[in-house]
Amino acid sequence: MQKFISKEIKNKVKIVLNSLLESKAIEENVINLENKGLIADALVVTHGTSNIHMQSIALKLEKNLRNANIKFASEGQTSDSWVLVDCGDMVIHIFSKEARENYALEKLWLEN
Repeated sequence: MQKFISKEIKNKVKIVLNSLLESKAIEENVINLENKGLIADALVVTHGTSNIHMQSIALKLEKNLRNANIKFASEGQTSDSWVLVDCGDMVIHIFSKEARENYALEKLWLEN
């Protein structure tokens, strides 16, 4: 896992990664954007094996965020390719495998 300066971000990353592990999300990747002048300090990218798996990943994540009193908004709960969970300073992208390869967010952010 990448190193973060902010204890708040470290805590959120830990909660998110534990949730993704519990729901058997595939190939979680955390991208540190701290001090890059962007809206978010961290991006998490993962994917599921099917639409149902993606939705269960998102539901588990939302439950764990609520339990940790972390505010969030989510979009794409009915999508078969991309669910986004926005925690303000951290954004989690849950893709289908095909959408993840198509959008290639990791490549976009890690090359800059």
